[in-house]
Amino acid sequence: MSDCETIRRPQATLEDVRKILLTQYSLTAIQVQELASYNCRNFHVKAVDGITPTSGKTHDLDTAAFHGEPETSATLEKLTNAGTAKETEEYILKILNNHLSSPEILEKVRQQMKCAKHLRSEGFQCPAVINTKHGDIFALCGVDGDEENNCHAILLKYIPGQQLGKNTSLVTPEVLVELGIFLAKLHESLKTSETKELEVCDEDLWALENMHLLKVYLPYVQNERKRVVLLDILDKFEAVRNSEKFGCQAKGIIHGDFHDYNIIIDEASNATRDLSETSRTVTLAFTQNLQSPSSSVQSFIKSVVEKYGIIDFEDMRNSYPALELCRLIADLMSDCPHIEMQSIGGHVIAGYLLINAEPVRQFSFFYETILASLAQYVVLSAYEYQAQEGENDYLLLGSSEAWHVIQQLKNVEAKSLYGIWNSILSSYGIKDPLKI
Repeated sequence: MSDCETIRRPQATLEDVRKILLTQYSLTAIQVQELASYNCRNFHVKAVDGITPTSGKTHDLDTAAFHGEPETSATLEKLTNAGTAKETEEYILKILNNHLSSPEILEKVRQQMKCAKHLRSEGFQCPAVINTKHGDIFALCGVDGDEENNCHAILLKYIPGQQLGKNTSLVTPEVLVELGIFLAKLHESLKTSETKELEVCDEDLWALENMHLLKVYLPYVQNERKRVVLLDILDKFEAVRNSEKFGCQAKGIIHGDFHDYNIIIDEASNATRDLSETSRTVTLAFTQNLQSPSSSVQSFIKSVVEKYGIIDFEDMRNSYPALELCRLIADLMSDCPHIEMQSIGGHVIAGYLLINAEPVRQFSFFYETILASLAQYVVLSAYEYQAQEGENDYLLLGSSEAWHVIQQLKNVEAKSLYGIWNSILSSYGIKDPLKI
């Protein structure tokens, strides 16, 4: 397809980042490094709360090119010697596209940040928003040297560690169970959150409920054979979406982008768990009364919540928890080739069932939804990449892997896949495996 609406990300420069931090937050940047991002611009920043130069003049950092690179050691030495040494803090500065600056979307972002704050009160590691010196969560800033080209920025506390997706060798069957537990606890904790601003928009292409919209974007996939397979997947999911059973599910607030690149693990601060401990504890829990778990099971669940961090709440919405569970399984199938693909769902669902059985019991469309999640990556990656004129390779992350998994799953019957999952669930002591 040749007609493609160009999507421009803010072209923030080093000077823009410095200026936002100094004028909006009274912070002086020591190091700035751009991170891979989708439509916004994200920067990992090390900064101090004001520096008073001995000369009494405003300190001026070097303005060398910095995209993806930290400041030079000479710059750091200059800053260190510029005034009184202060404690360095780490942040993520997120500069939003101006098409995200409508009052409705900004109010939605405020609600999402409130949900993240609630999760922190429940023991989750989520980024805290740093208010501007004016007391707002948004900083209004001009970029590209144009004060009229206003964007909104958000400053977040940095969560130390690495994205799990960057080292999936850490993912074992035991970790898959933990991720199921973590997701279920997150859904459970968000049940009391406000939903008014977080209803799914009818045009939201990343909401699985709106999968039918992707048919318009299929022409951006260049390969005709792929398009035929993807259309079949979308048609089958649309039939599922319109079924009476699908609509009878309970809805709730979900993260909306829960995958291994938004899950943070800090190996330095997390002692390596005995890999057999997870299996033993989960099996023990299912052979006991889940309504009244033992202190050891409760302690284990608490340790899982504390072990992982979760970032990027911009897609948080009021939706179906089972859809997010399927998306997680789909992502892990794509990103963890060292684990037998067809077994992944069994371990993740076992962990989820330990916390909340309702979304799983209500749902019977795992196979179709997992395929639809994978198709979504393939179609929207092709569309967004062309819309940004091929300048952002991050958009293609996972697309080829998703297509590879689609090809494998299309050769597996749903009944066979569920049989493998049920065998795994039984091994954890789950007496009534999935009846799908």
